[in-house]
Amino acid sequence: MSQRIVVSVAIGVLLAACGESRIPEEASAPHPATIAIAKARLVTPKEARTLVEWPPGVVVVDVRTAEEYEAGHLPGARRVELDEIGAAIDAGEFPVTPDAPLLVYCRAGSRSAQAAALLTERGFQRVYDLEGGITAWGEAGQPVLR
Repeated sequence: MSQRIVVSVAIGVLLAACGESRIPEEASAPHPATIAIAKARLVTPKEARTLVEWPPGVVVVDVRTAEEYEAGHLPGARRVELDEIGAAIDAGEFPVTPDAPLLVYCRAGSRSAQAAALLTERGFQRVYDLEGGITAWGEAGQPVLR
């Protein structure tokens, strides 16, 4: 009988310990540096066309070089080279406020992905990245201005 009591008490202690958290709440909360920031949304040329046409529409930013822009660009695009974005934001010369919708693109998607990451890090909340860049845009039959 006393052995049953000891076993019952031991089982009760084990069950109680299993349900108890051993990590204080403060320790289990995410560190501020690990909290995810807004991420840019990758969009297809068709989705991008809808964004551009939908009132009030997005501001389109081409992050390529001047030569690439002159060779062809999306209608209404404003050019801010990738390596100039941070300085343009700091100087208050970036063509979009952080709360406005923004579509970024480059030739094939690599530079625009970098630009989108930088913009979201800098507090821009509605960033869209054109998947495949102007190359995919043109291949999808969308207009390219020259």
